[in-house]
Amino acid sequence: MNAVFKYKIDHELKINYDIIQGEVDLNMVIQHEKTRIQSDKFNEDYNSLIDIRGANFINFMENVGKFCDFLNDYTKRINMERKCAIVTSTPLEVVNSTVFSLGLKQRGTSLKFESFSSEEAAIKWLIR
Repeated sequence: MNAVFKYKIDHELKINYDIIQGEVDLNMVIQHEKTRIQSDKFNEDYNSLIDIRGANFINFMENVGKFCDFLNDYTKRINMERKCAIVTSTPLEVVNSTVFSLGLKQRGTSLKFESFSSEEAAIKWLIR
């Protein structure tokens, strides 16, 4: 399955949604994030929900540092009190989201990251 990136925003809940599916390289995710951040729809004050259920990250461990560097540089320019929920469905997705979160924490970001197995639980955490 080819990579699929979907983006939507919920102004009522103040959540930026990302859905990532298919065979994905982190360089593709970086390009998607750059495009999304520059979008008129994107609101940097909203929390984020990233759904990676159904995504197969190619060479994740080799590229996660580069992705963390990109996001860490970006987060220095935005609301640092934001939360980011990552929705997963497999043990490998949980591992990937944990490695990603730890990589960002090592770089000093203060964004709050949590992994969830359901979108409902993620939304509850994001809006409290």
